[in-house]
Amino acid sequence: MYDELFKPKRLYTRMECIGHDSHVPAKPGVYAWYFDCIPTLVPGENLHKVDGSSLLYLGISPSRRESAATLRRRISMHYCNNASGSTLRKTLGILLERKLGFPLHRVGNGDRMTFTNKGEQALDKWMDAHARVCWMLHPWPWEIEKSLIIPHNIPLNLEHNEANAFHKELERLRASATAHARDMDVFTETEPRRPRRIDINKIAKIGKHK
Repeated sequence: MYDELFKPKRLYTRMECIGHDSHVPAKPGVYAWYFDCIPTLVPGENLHKVDGSSLLYLGISPSRRESAATLRRRISMHYCNNASGSTLRKTLGILLERKLGFPLHRVGNGDRMTFTNKGEQALDKWMDAHARVCWMLHPWPWEIEKSLIIPHNIPLNLEHNEANAFHKELERLRASATAHARDMDVFTETEPRRPRRIDINKIAKIGKHK
């Protein structure tokens, strides 16, 4: 059951999921993130694997009936947005801080937190190399999200995942990084904003014409 997520025929790269030629449908559903490189802080035992990559995160789009969000928009945001707009990116960046060298910072007017323009670019490259995704269409994904997460060891999910062995440690790491960012001054960007290969706000419109 749910073979599209747990026994997918293939996993999709970043470049296959963004832009006008995206393979991702502009429809509601569930998506699963697989990684061929596991951040060192994440326990690597008993993970579900597909073609040597480990399932670390599962998400849905939309998250409620009133939302018009789609799989295409949400997956693109994880691949191309920043830590303030993506729970997955924030978690990955925190776990990879020592490797990539970019801690979480307050940016802009101080209300948002990202890894700065250079840090988000470094995370883009890491995800480009190591993150793959698959999906399953479902008209009401919020109704099945919990039942998909609980039976599996998916360490980067927080909601519905309190029983996971990594849950408390992940909460602690995220809280610590957020507190540290709040204690620092707002970061002043000196680098130009990283280029966007797509306009996130136009993804839904693109899907309507396909």
